[in-house]
Amino acid sequence: MKKLLVVALSVALLLSTTACGTNSELEAKKQKNEQLKQTIDELKKDLAQQTSSPQSTDAPKQSDYLASDGNIAVTKQETYGENYEYIETQFTIKNLTDKNINTFTLHIGEYDKDKNLISGTYPQIPETIAPGETAVISATHSMDFELIQNVRVTGYDYLDESQNYTNNNINNAPFMNIYENWTKNKQLGIRVCEIISVNLIFL
Repeated sequence: MKKLLVVALSVALLLSTTACGTNSELEAKKQKNEQLKQTIDELKKDLAQQTSSPQSTDAPKQSDYLASDGNIAVTKQETYGENYEYIETQFTIKNLTDKNINTFTLHIGEYDKDKNLISGTYPQIPETIAPGETAVISATHSMDFELIQNVRVTGYDYLDESQNYTNNNINNAPFMNIYENWTKNKQLGIRVCEIISVNLIFL
């Protein structure tokens, strides 16, 4: 979502630099361009923080993950976007065991604004996750924000290469406020459209 916004804003900035007009129009365009550059810089900085990972030759510590029980770690979580009447989220998990695992199911709790548990969802991926490798799991949640505003990872289950079944809880995962994230993305999208519209006027 944010990568797409950076592209859109960059295009708007490129278009606006070729615009013509009166002195007052050009001054207004200049001010809008400064706002546009600031927004692009903020988005790029945010993206860099999301995609960067600590560089270290040491083995990752428990504190390097969002949550972990020693076998599975949650390394990243984000509100990805919306699809019809649902909010999409993505969770990146890492296999900390020394075995290949498959048929991995992530347990995600859905909570109201006061973080009371309302329901749960259990997305599954069929592919094998080798030791030390990561996988991305997507989930969808109702956009009924009167009911659900927060989500968090609560556990998982999987089969290992010997077909042994494991089902564990993860008790230290942080909450993710999907309502706040959706609102911020929505407001940012509106701001992008407004800036692009203003710059197109001067073309």
